[in-house]
Amino acid sequence: MDVIEGVGLLRDPLAAVKAVLAANTRTLPETGDTVVMSNEAFSEPGGWHLGNWETFLTALGTAYVDPPLALSTLRAALRLLADGGILGMAATPDGPLSALSNPPIAAYCVWQVFQLTGERDLLEAFPLLLRWHNWWPNFRDGNHNKLLNWASPAETGMPTHPLYADAAVDPQTGVLALDDVGLTALWALDAFALMRMALALDDLDHATHLENEILNVTELMNLTFWDPDRGIYRSQDWAGLPVESRTLTALLTLIGRIPTGQRLPRLLDEHLAMEFSTPFMLPTLGRGDDAYDDQQPWRGRVSPLLNYLIAAGLRYFQADDWAERVSLSGLALLKKSWANGQVFASYHAGTGAGDDITQDAQAPLGTLLGVLGVQMLLDVEPWDGMRLGNLAGADMMVVDLPLLGDRYTVSSGAWGLKAQRNDRPWLSVDRPAIIRNLSQTEREVSLQLRVAATQGRVTLHVHGFHPGQQVTMKVNGSLTKSSADHHGTVERTLALPLPTPGVAGRAAA
Repeated sequence: MDVIEGVGLLRDPLAAVKAVLAANTRTLPETGDTVVMSNEAFSEPGGWHLGNWETFLTALGTAYVDPPLALSTLRAALRLLADGGILGMAATPDGPLSALSNPPIAAYCVWQVFQLTGERDLLEAFPLLLRWHNWWPNFRDGNHNKLLNWASPAETGMPTHPLYADAAVDPQTGVLALDDVGLTALWALDAFALMRMALALDDLDHATHLENEILNVTELMNLTFWDPDRGIYRSQDWAGLPVESRTLTALLTLIGRIPTGQRLPRLLDEHLAMEFSTPFMLPTLGRGDDAYDDQQPWRGRVSPLLNYLIAAGLRYFQADDWAERVSLSGLALLKKSWANGQVFASYHAGTGAGDDITQDAQAPLGTLLGVLGVQMLLDVEPWDGMRLGNLAGADMMVVDLPLLGDRYTVSSGAWGLKAQRNDRPWLSVDRPAIIRNLSQTEREVSLQLRVAATQGRVTLHVHGFHPGQQVTMKVNGSLTKSSADHHGTVERTLALPLPTPGVAGRAAA
């Protein structure tokens, strides 16, 4: 991990990421596993809390800078789940109703780490994670309407959040009498990740079943939770009345891939641009919520964990300008606290302070803000594959980033985008740009290119071919054939604006 370096906007954030992960790396005395987790979690008895959503998300973030540590942490957490873990599933095939679960994020993290590392043994967790996925509708749908409920505020991972802390418990079922947008959206994401795992395993039966679940829950959430007057998804009580909480968890529908039609632009224009647009984005509660001014964890403060998930959802819908705003705000938060050698799991939405309340000053969850910056340069997305660059032309570079067994150096700026692979030129664009769905063979290269500019021309160079090789290049569906020059480089210049699916195309799908 010492090799990885950040330059420009990534210099201090990547230094913070490396230092905090190193400070929170431990060896479990029972198994000898090397894992990364917070000091607070490690000091708690009884399983070290390895099975919670914070551990899985920390492992995912770690995979960008230290794949071996991420894999060790993830495998240890999966073993804990297999042994009963947070579900108590060792006792019965499905687990008792009284078992305490956690937000269903593990399958997404496993699938994403597999995408980043190519470690196929991670797919062996599919039966376990599918069992957990099926557990939710069996034990967390108290009113049998196919919308999910938590058992308690503690189960949400956000125990002080007013949406959950104030919810009533149904005495007959033992769950909160609240059909929750955030939980149901995460369950939809869980189904997506499991579907992709099933396809990677050539398990078409399970993949088809999970795809049908995704279609059904998407239709149900849009029909039931969407409030056309407010233009947002709202959790509701069992009488069907929307709950008065301006909660950021409503935007977990983005990573759940739920919005269709005009719902997406309304979420962006009426909520991201207004109630959640604070000096430091994105607060856990909108500014109009009664608890926003509390500025306590899950009560108005900025959560790196939620911001990380929502930024991924924004990128899925190709709302790239918004994803970059969230990411750049996160980098600013991390740089601000790291000036004092501190990284926090929550920040004041107005001032950006982390030390205004008592909390761990070396919190692994806070490193997700640095990972957001890395993703502005290079990522393997769970839906669109290889992705590079940003529209903002942010002045940043990451050096020797490990990915799928190779090492990448990628930089961006107002001048454009440039990438090296294993210290050799790989590709470049002469304008700030985003490349998606990138694939390259000895004779072909295919990608989707997006630039912010709408006039002029853009030139793309792709390296790594044999000199003189005839190469087919597919950019945004347009095919050309040309020969690589004596350096093994293929060049293509395109007139602007480029045809791209954009936000509306993905949301309507």
